[in-house]
Amino acid sequence: MHKYKPTYFICLFLILFCNALFAQEDKEYKIEGQLYTYYHECQENRSEDKVLLMADTLFSMAKAGGDIRMQAVSLSLKLDYFYFKGEEEDSIIYYVDKVKKFASETNQLKYYYFAWSDRLILHYLKTGNVNMALYQAQEMLKDAQTQDSKIGLLSCYNSLYQIYEIKDLRSLAIEYCLKAIELSEMYEMDNYNISISYAEVAKYYVDQHNADLALEYLKKAEASAKSDIHIANAKMIYVRYYLSINKPSEAWNSLQESKMTFQSDKKTTMYLKNYYEHEYYYYMSTNQYVRALESVDKQIEEELGLNERALRNGHYRKKGEIFLAMNRKDLAAEYLSKYIILEDSLRLNNEEITTSGYATLVNLEKVEREKNELLLRAQKKELHTKHIVIFSLTVLLLLVLYFLYRESLLNKCLKHSEDELRKAMNKAEIASKAKTNFIQSMSHEIRTPLNSIVGFSQVLGSKYEDDIESKEFASIIETNSNHLLRLITHVLELSDLDKSDDIETSFVTDINNCCRVSIDSVRNYLQPGVDLSFTPSSQELIVHSNPDRIMQVLINLLHNATKFTTQGSITLSYMHSEKDKKVFFSVSDTGIGIPVDKHEEVFERFAKLDAYAQGTGLGLSISKEISMRLGGELYIDEDYTRGTRFVFVIQYN
Repeated sequence: MHKYKPTYFICLFLILFCNALFAQEDKEYKIEGQLYTYYHECQENRSEDKVLLMADTLFSMAKAGGDIRMQAVSLSLKLDYFYFKGEEEDSIIYYVDKVKKFASETNQLKYYYFAWSDRLILHYLKTGNVNMALYQAQEMLKDAQTQDSKIGLLSCYNSLYQIYEIKDLRSLAIEYCLKAIELSEMYEMDNYNISISYAEVAKYYVDQHNADLALEYLKKAEASAKSDIHIANAKMIYVRYYLSINKPSEAWNSLQESKMTFQSDKKTTMYLKNYYEHEYYYYMSTNQYVRALESVDKQIEEELGLNERALRNGHYRKKGEIFLAMNRKDLAAEYLSKYIILEDSLRLNNEEITTSGYATLVNLEKVEREKNELLLRAQKKELHTKHIVIFSLTVLLLLVLYFLYRESLLNKCLKHSEDELRKAMNKAEIASKAKTNFIQSMSHEIRTPLNSIVGFSQVLGSKYEDDIESKEFASIIETNSNHLLRLITHVLELSDLDKSDDIETSFVTDINNCCRVSIDSVRNYLQPGVDLSFTPSSQELIVHSNPDRIMQVLINLLHNATKFTTQGSITLSYMHSEKDKKVFFSVSDTGIGIPVDKHEEVFERFAKLDAYAQGTGLGLSISKEISMRLGGELYIDEDYTRGTRFVFVIQYN
């Protein structure tokens, strides 16, 4: 069945969250009077130039009446004018800061985070500048945590969901969507768009082929709907649900029900592009390719009035896929080539924009630091707090490693009799379950502060360019935080492997891409003068396996090579056997080498030939376990004498 790309799913989420605040204003501000009437008149002219003067008038009226909430709304109207035009980024940033400043001074955090998340971050997402959006989301998360603001955390979780959805990190995206739902339910927050969140989770479970959970969340989406567009959105997700369980007639009925909503309510016309998106999906899934083309053309026509530049290139991809399904390979190649060219151009342009944006932010922060001594003291105090957090996390990690080491000793000591072995196994199983539950429950709390420490240390390093000592402290924090993250990741991976017996191997896997990503992941760890290269045996090799697990093993092997290779080269290569359905990877280096009598010992848990080297001795053990569960093996080539060569074999379908 044809599948959406995440970029197109996010369209509806972006547009609906753009209008959430004013929908809530309608709910909360149902009072008669000249102020409210004039507010609605401003709303109707939100896209016209005259709304700028009207917003000033509304602000004066609200100020005269002592209405601080409507004053915030009037400033937000000006922000909306430039936001929906989508052309003057400087004006958007200016009014975002103005709304935030006023909202902060008047203690109206709803507008404070609305301007930040639903305007500035969404602007970056709509224009394809995902890196700047992620930077702003991280800053907003720190701000919300500092202020202990639940509405700030909710806005941040929604923004992070949208960012990771666009970056095609579906699992991470849905994790933040579920966090937003959990926060809303736990504190009974007035989350106007929770119906959309339920629908997005349902869509995710449809894609995961979990129809029961998908239906459960779809029912929640319907029950929590607060507008016609919420209902229409749920109906459109039902289209996907019914197609996933092979009920095309019910899918068609849901599509028509959503269409009736768009036809009956003129306020929903700006969302028509999303209806045509689902119409296209239905026709592609039912092999009605000519109608699918018509739906794409209608969607393009609807998007002409919107400024979502980052989402438009996908229409070439859609048409290419349709023509490919129609066996019109010439037209398919033409449209897919256009899509690739435009995507590359957009990506390059976004990198330039992001670089320029970061440079501007660094300069502004430098000026602010020079003018404000108080801010400097606050940053030093926060740095001291981070030191305490790092120390606490280190102690916690040592406790976890102690429990693992104690379990290993226990298994070795209790092998004298069958009865004692049975008791030891029972104890080890209980300890393992407790350890797994503990690690899983603590993983987010450990990783989130560490990620914040890494990000904060990077910001500090850029802020203290002239202060060598402070910059060195920040670098030490960043380096050790990264080591801690790697240690924690190994412990968590070991826990996951102990808990599960199988690894899913049905994913389409690009072997060359796995190798390139692995190479790029360890490039920063190379020692000076060492050459890192990749020599593929073919230009393309697509198999069915598990790309994440393959990359995990390759990164472990490459990272190991970078630690012990001070000169020479590190080479990643592979060859495959069609007859045996196997791929043979090799990671060769010119490092210190491993004695032949230690070739088996290095694959044991916690094994370290150099007691002073960094690491827990878990990387090779985890890699060995993964290789066996992929139907292959991991061993050291005894014939290679220039250093060390690891051979990693997988069985593919």
